Amino acid sequence: GAEGGRARAERRRAQVEAAYWGRLADAVGPKEVEVWAQLEASLAAYNQVLRDRYKGITDVEGLQASNAQLKALLTQYLGSQVNQDLIVPPTETIRVATNDVSQSMQDTF
Repeated sequence: GAEGGRARAERRRAQVEAAYWGRLADAVGPKEVEVWAQLEASLAAYNQVLRDRYKGITDVEGLQASNAQLKALLTQYLGSQVNQDLIVPPTETIRVATNDVSQSMQDTF
């Protein structure tokens, strides 16, 4: 009686539900799945490129900050009165070294 009707209704509901999910499973074909998989792989690669660029940018910013600090220290050290009291001040050797390098580069070309 009543229980048999419920069982049939339950089986019918399960069949309808299975058919519904079966249709949804076929809504996207293998070609579309392949396209989406390739898109996902490409976006993952692009994401890695962006991460690498970010790391490079932060590295460069750190180097720029260090460079600015070193320039300030060098300016401070070279401008110190102690250097003027030396027999050969460091600024004189730097000028000579710079001139030697520029002269040797001119001789090369």
